[in-house]
Amino acid sequence: MSDPMRVATLATSGHLRFVDRDRGVLTSRLHEESAWVDLRVWPPRLTPLADAWTRSAARGPDGRWAALVGWNAQRLLVEEPGGATVEVALPSKKVGFAAIGFVGDQLIAVPGPLADGNKSPSLRQAPAPCVARDQKLRPLALGADCASGDAWELCGVAPLSSGEALIVWGGRVMRLERDRLERALPFDLPRGHGNFGLSSAPVGDGFVCAAGHQLAHVRLGARAPSFPVAGLEDVVAVAPFGDEIVVTTVGPLRHHVVDPRTWATRALDTRAMGDVDFSVWRTSVGVVASSAAGDGLRRLT
Repeated sequence: MSDPMRVATLATSGHLRFVDRDRGVLTSRLHEESAWVDLRVWPPRLTPLADAWTRSAARGPDGRWAALVGWNAQRLLVEEPGGATVEVALPSKKVGFAAIGFVGDQLIAVPGPLADGNKSPSLRQAPAPCVARDQKLRPLALGADCASGDAWELCGVAPLSSGEALIVWGGRVMRLERDRLERALPFDLPRGHGNFGLSSAPVGDGFVCAAGHQLAHVRLGARAPSFPVAGLEDVVAVAPFGDEIVVTTVGPLRHHVVDPRTWATRALDTRAMGDVDFSVWRTSVGVVASSAAGDGLRRLT
């Protein structure tokens, strides 16, 4: 397989949390294990990440990786391009965040639901999104009507093709203006699947995501989201796949490739995928990976 590689989608019913292009974070939520994954070599190289339960991870445009880890006590770890890891202090040890992401070179932490199935940590949700400054998370000011929306599970950062990114808090889509959040759209996203958080892919001047159990297309300037692929139901995850999008549905778990130029859909054929043994894991997880040139697929198990 050629280098670099790109992971196309999440798999295994939400137990796998995050992997992305070249390098990412792989976590088995069933056993609270996490690792940095280096996809520039095959088989991938894994480096344990403090055996921590990873809730969210993100990569900045400057090459930094960030991971939000921990169950009853969260830590925000940032791996610099040179390999050094620094910790960003949270506002309080008693609050937690659901997702992190980069808006430009600024690392943002977004509150959201902290429970996992029937289990809940001892933390309470942070009262507002925060930005990392001087190795500390600092609350962002909220503009008019910028409280969390009702789609409580949809929290995170949605990158755009322009290089910008929007912040989604409870399904409410906002834009960061200096140290203040302002409404970017006049509508909120509909509720999604309670066991899956926000995942998105940039399309045109907006993004697509899983919302309302469908593939939702969110455009800047629109008055409501559109749902361009009627045949996909129970959508739970979305990920970029070159010029296309991989959409994951449940009941049963399936992956679909969608062309955003025409919204044509085809099934993702995984029968020919090779296997890689991640013996560090005590449970089986799966990811669909592809090369940047799109010359093949493999399953990481």
